[in-house]
Amino acid sequence: MSVGTLPVHHDPASAAVVRHELAAELSQFRVEQGCIDDAVLVASELVGNAIRHGIPVTEGSTSGRIDVRWDILDDALVIKVEDGSAAEPRRREAGDRQPDGRGLAIVEAHAADGGVDRTDRGKCVWARIPLQH
Repeated sequence: MSVGTLPVHHDPASAAVVRHELAAELSQFRVEQGCIDDAVLVASELVGNAIRHGIPVTEGSTSGRIDVRWDILDDALVIKVEDGSAAEPRRREAGDRQPDGRGLAIVEAHAADGGVDRTDRGKCVWARIPLQH
């Protein structure tokens, strides 16, 4: 089991940092490219949601961070994103012309399951992606 931990700034540019680091580590572990593609997409959506709708884990700080973690298990990759907000993520139905509102639907389409856990600092949103397509 491998664990990656990456604290990132509560900033939209952090999604690209997470995608790059996650893809690099999964490649080192010889994870199938299709799974890597799913993983970086899911991680990007979870990070984007934490930045757009959450708050940093260091409350009151605009330069705060969110914490991203991934666990490589025997049959799956679990991606976890923790932010400082206790608000539950809600799936929205986005219209054809709306530029956003599809993040959780994308996560659901690429992950086997997922959920939200309460933490001392807010919440941790997670998704499990099978390692075999």
